[in-house]
Amino acid sequence: MSREVPCIMYHTVGIPKPDWVWSFLTMPFETFDHEMRVLKKCGYRTLSSAEFLECHRTGEFPDKAVYLTFDDGYLDNWVFAAPILEKYGFCGTIFVNPDFVDPSMGLRPRYDERPVDELELYGFLNWDEMREMERRGCMEIQSHAMTHTWYFSSPEIVDFHHPGDDYVWMDWNDRPEKKYGYLGADAYRGNWGAPVYAHRKSLSGPVYTPDPSVREGLIAFAAEQGEGFFDRADWREALGGKADELQATAGEGRLETDAEYLERVRWELTESKRVLERELGKSVDVFCWPGGGYSDEAEAIAASLYKGVTVGSAKRDQGGWDEHGSFKIARIGAQSLFFEDGSIIYPGGWYTCLFLREYQGDGVARFIRQVYKAALLLKKKMAR
Repeated sequence: MSREVPCIMYHTVGIPKPDWVWSFLTMPFETFDHEMRVLKKCGYRTLSSAEFLECHRTGEFPDKAVYLTFDDGYLDNWVFAAPILEKYGFCGTIFVNPDFVDPSMGLRPRYDERPVDELELYGFLNWDEMREMERRGCMEIQSHAMTHTWYFSSPEIVDFHHPGDDYVWMDWNDRPEKKYGYLGADAYRGNWGAPVYAHRKSLSGPVYTPDPSVREGLIAFAAEQGEGFFDRADWREALGGKADELQATAGEGRLETDAEYLERVRWELTESKRVLERELGKSVDVFCWPGGGYSDEAEAIAASLYKGVTVGSAKRDQGGWDEHGSFKIARIGAQSLFFEDGSIIYPGGWYTCLFLREYQGDGVARFIRQVYKAALLLKKKMAR
């Protein structure tokens, strides 16, 4: 069997938020508790980032070790995940974007301290909560770059910003100082009618900056149409026609040069490291690509700054040490099943344990997991 230590990727652990476009990322806290309980029962231990890198450097792997990672720095990592990890003597690693850190101070109540209906559930960690998790040893903090957003990549208009869309990152870019609050009751959504140009993850390529007159004209046009404009069947056609008119007289947009793009990448990677180290009083040595988006050139920059860097799912088989002496960390997603109706379930601990055994080359575990998966799918189908 393989001696590689599996690295599992989680995001939020708590109570799914039905109106959140990425609610599928939330593992119910009861399921997470069951998963950790089963891992403990099966003899697994968790590794810190330093331990994970060290065992791959030396080739000396602890038996049944696993590296648990959590992306983005959600508040529920403190409210639910941290106390569950503490309960089983485990630790995890949270990849944090300083842009999203909540400016509040003090420790918000956790689920082991208050009834769930009295808790603040949705949002992002503040510095005090991160420091306390580091002090307790149940979570450590590493870098996820600064912005974790999307940027325009070409002059092609692919849509228009409208109520109910999933272009929440356009609101982040309009008001970056309010990004931490986008899951809250006072979240900002607006500038309806703005053009949505072809776009990509922030660190994966050069940014295209269009002539702002097109955006301004389209926002004004949408506002002039009145409150029910986006209920009309032809609202996209109306905005498309206005966009053609505005673009006919607009100036040319501008694409970042390759040098400017790489300078921006270097700033994001160095600044996030600097801010995290300043606020937490520790060395930040591991980096996770926000959204898994990067280029070969960006990857080389990250490898020169960090001892460990994640790789995207398409490069999962390319983990290992690189020429810079940085370890490429291949991760596997928290085990879940998506169904044709768009629903998702997290099967829980035994399923995850079987997957970990399969991941390390256990053919029997693979057969059992496939039977288990088929049974779950059949149960879902029969319940329709």
